[in-house]
Amino acid sequence: MKKRSASACVDSTMTSTTDEASDYTSASASASDVPTSSTTSRTPLKGVARLRWRRPRLRRKKGEQFYTDWVVVCFAIALAVFSVLVGFAPACLLLYQSRHKPYNTDPLASCGIAHWENVTVVSVRSPEVDEAINLAGWYFMSPNAPLEGPKACVAVIHGHGQNMARDLWSSNKRTRTKSVLSKAVAPLWQAGFHVLTVDMRNHGRSGDTPYVSLGFEESHDVTAAVRFLAREKQCENIGIFGESMGGVASLFATAHNFPRNPHGDRVKALVVDSPFALAQWAFESWFTLKFGSWVPPVLLQYIWFWIGVVAPFDVDAVNTLHIISNIKIPLHHAHGRTDLLVPFSHAEVIHQAVMRNRTQTPPAEQQNLAPYQAHVQAYRVPRYHPEIVDFFGRHLLPSAQSAQPLSEKLRWSNYTNPLTVNDNDVYHVESHHDTHETPELSPGLPAIPLPAREPSVPFIPTGRQSIATEKLLRRAPVQVAVVQ
Repeated sequence: MKKRSASACVDSTMTSTTDEASDYTSASASASDVPTSSTTSRTPLKGVARLRWRRPRLRRKKGEQFYTDWVVVCFAIALAVFSVLVGFAPACLLLYQSRHKPYNTDPLASCGIAHWENVTVVSVRSPEVDEAINLAGWYFMSPNAPLEGPKACVAVIHGHGQNMARDLWSSNKRTRTKSVLSKAVAPLWQAGFHVLTVDMRNHGRSGDTPYVSLGFEESHDVTAAVRFLAREKQCENIGIFGESMGGVASLFATAHNFPRNPHGDRVKALVVDSPFALAQWAFESWFTLKFGSWVPPVLLQYIWFWIGVVAPFDVDAVNTLHIISNIKIPLHHAHGRTDLLVPFSHAEVIHQAVMRNRTQTPPAEQQNLAPYQAHVQAYRVPRYHPEIVDFFGRHLLPSAQSAQPLSEKLRWSNYTNPLTVNDNDVYHVESHHDTHETPELSPGLPAIPLPAREPSVPFIPTGRQSIATEKLLRRAPVQVAVVQ
């Protein structure tokens, strides 16, 4: 009896299970026949499984997605690093590269001077950072100095990347240039001036600072040289000669440092050879000359942006156009027309600023400079040294100059290299802040009129200038403040 009832229960259970399965199958079939639409109720029937339609996905192999993401990330990182290096590397090359190049000449071999004094001039890093910097220098006492009258001395400042005793030699004759020993020290010493020349910071044998400020903080080295001449050598009338970046440093020292310096009133005259108007324009010319004309202006602006980021000083403040009005002493400005490193357009813009802010005396002692493409090649013209010597003579030794032009004491065979040049390719102009004293021309040096062209249009005969620089040049006359 028990066995029968158990089998009956099993049969009834299997029958009910089979019926439920058949009902589920029929319900599924009927549900699949119903079309899907937005109006169809999403509530499933009782006892019917809910149906979902999923969009098929493209399944990738294992590791393929990770590989693709990694390639994108690496490309983005490489692009960012390349962009930074494009701007960062030239900035470091311009500001932080070592410039302690060895001497390759000396006063005896270069200009026949047998006696000189090794001196150390103490400069400061900046007014904000009171850190002493020792500058190596040579002091030359002239045997031709006049016995009567004030003691006249000249401080000679070299340019960027050079020092006081390094001749730059090259296989190309047009890129060869001599040191300031031949360019300035020798003729001034022979004419009767006591001369001091120093290595600027980060150059030659002088002390180090973390960077080169393109003449902005180097102006304190010029101030230190003047202070040394006034205190240690008791010089009463002091002149300054600076070329390239040394000329820019001399302009900043004359405009900003000397008015607040107790010995600033002893500086009577300033000669600058091939200074740049703005550091940005000089950088564009240097970069284009070094890497070719294919460099787009956008890249130059991008690199200059990084220079402003990397430099610990305001690079846009290295602007000589804004300090011309502060220079009250006679200024002697020389520049070659075919200079590619600092194009002649810099000289034109500086000349426009001088005309607006100072009393210009054209045609006051204009001269011809060497029409060479290389930088600071004016010393090759035989007339270059006599005019500089006579300029310093009128303002540092007026009594001696009135008796006899000091340029007649020069011995050209010892230090010059005369070449045949075209007298119409370059110009030299002298300006005076005092309108009551107009200097006379040196004997045998006729005046050459300034180039007749629109002042707002830059003139670059053989060099190349970027579009951005040309726009800046056209805006330059508007940016210069007019001082009544």
